[in-house]
Amino acid sequence: MIALPNQPVPVIVDTDGGVDDALALIMALNSPQLDLKAVTVVAGNINVEQAANNVLRVISILEPDTSPIVAKGCEKPLLKPPFNAAGIHGADGLGELDKFKEADGTPRYPKLTTNGT
Repeated sequence: MIALPNQPVPVIVDTDGGVDDALALIMALNSPQLDLKAVTVVAGNINVEQAANNVLRVISILEPDTSPIVAKGCEKPLLKPPFNAAGIHGADGLGELDKFKEADGTPRYPKLTTNGT
């Protein structure tokens, strides 16, 4: 692929939906140099369902003009047993976002309602 001058580069991000990857998504979605077309989600520090939910949550918080396609991939590592990092990154892989509250006690980041991921 040849990048055209002054045109954003189309990219696909492959992620396990954890804290570091959430930061990468935030940066990619806010970068004028990148055109985030899709995000593929795999199991990593958390299961693939939670990872996909995390990606959708990050996208919903940022509200980009054009949302990338989000697709689930592998449910477990190909070679090694899965490693659960809940003790490091929280049960949701994002530092327990569901526990953050507004001043009135309502959830700061409510759970998403999706039709499947």
